[in-house]
Amino acid sequence: MPIQPTLMKRLVQAKQILLHGMDHAGRPGELNRLFAILAFDQAIEHFLNTILCGFREAPNVKRSKSERTFFQLLNDADQVLTASHGKQLENTEKIKFVHRLRNGAQHHGMIPSQEDLSRAKVYSEDFLKDSYSTCFSVDYHEVFLADSIESEKVRQHFKEAEKALSGGRIGDAVVELAKCFQYVLQDLSKKILLYRLRDPLAWKGSGYDALRKAVDEKNENDRAMWMGLKLFVDDVKNQVNELHERVEMLILKADLVEYDFFRSVTPQVGLAENGEFRVYRVGNPCESEEDCIRVFHFVYSVILAIEGLR
Repeated sequence: MPIQPTLMKRLVQAKQILLHGMDHAGRPGELNRLFAILAFDQAIEHFLNTILCGFREAPNVKRSKSERTFFQLLNDADQVLTASHGKQLENTEKIKFVHRLRNGAQHHGMIPSQEDLSRAKVYSEDFLKDSYSTCFSVDYHEVFLADSIESEKVRQHFKEAEKALSGGRIGDAVVELAKCFQYVLQDLSKKILLYRLRDPLAWKGSGYDALRKAVDEKNENDRAMWMGLKLFVDDVKNQVNELHERVEMLILKADLVEYDFFRSVTPQVGLAENGEFRVYRVGNPCESEEDCIRVFHFVYSVILAIEGLR
């Protein structure tokens, strides 16, 4: 039986929270470890509440959400699953370990070590992977954050990035994320932000085209001079476009540190008028899963910010 849309949305949210934690876990510093363990625990708790939402008809669960501690929530979810499916949640001791780390961090200021956080990351992801299948007969890797994106074309590229990331194909994932980001900028953001921001220089049909034509037509004696001028104008054009894009990021209240990181590890892509992408090389390509998740989180946040302007 197909899963209800409301429950699928909750599964997407739990995965989104988990990936948010994994993003922080891949960065240095105690504050990032704190955010990561809070997110891992929240993802698990969100999923346990999803079990209660999904099997409301199950007996013996009468506590309200405000009365339920994490361990009571875990016990109630297990009871509901047993009554409905005759199954039990797996790896519960491991998620209790995650919750104890969270309690230590939130209530006592005990920031988990990098080693403990790495264990919590694995335990949390394994728990969701196993439980999605056990509870809802859903493959964790077939739950896509892309399904929450409105634009069909953006959703398609983002979904391909998710598939590549799940398959360990980091290079393919960042290429798809770069395509997705470029499409967002050239399609959605231009339409939404046109009334606020216009390209300060209209290159097509301007003196820039005349310059390019002059380079092609001048004789060999003048070609070097015109080529130097063209390269100078190209550089100005690129810097203006970069400034334009950074202003758009500011309008969206995006993190410019994350934007700069994104630009430094992903390939440059160009969207042609026929809808095809041209992919150019990048000097410092993204190779690690942690960096890919960081890029993934940034692109997703920009997409949601743009769609939220509608």
